[in-house]
Amino acid sequence: MKRILLIDDDLSQLRLLFILAKEAGIDADTCNQFDADVRDWSDYDLVIVDAMMPIINGKTLIANARGKLGADFPPTILLSAMPLAALRNYARGVSPCVSLMTKSGSISDIKQQFRDFASV
Repeated sequence: MKRILLIDDDLSQLRLLFILAKEAGIDADTCNQFDADVRDWSDYDLVIVDAMMPIINGKTLIANARGKLGADFPPTILLSAMPLAALRNYARGVSPCVSLMTKSGSISDIKQQFRDFASV
């Protein structure tokens, strides 16, 4: 079973993503922005990080994790409520191994992405 780590400061978003991941057959863990920097990301097959959080932003979390893990850095998705074009602009400088996903998509789109990930 695939394992993912969901990182967001918004508890309702975390709960929604957690439920959608579980429905897709994915073992999901959640944490907030305060715990994310000390979590071992290498324990996961995928990490989904909110781009904009008030204490530490997703880009900084990703840079910190990449610095600690090096080659063990897992596939990562930078998640945001921004439109995709704005998110692409914001994410400049983040490694190309980081994918982008918007919260503005429908729940069925997110469900499908989780199902696709679980089936690989």
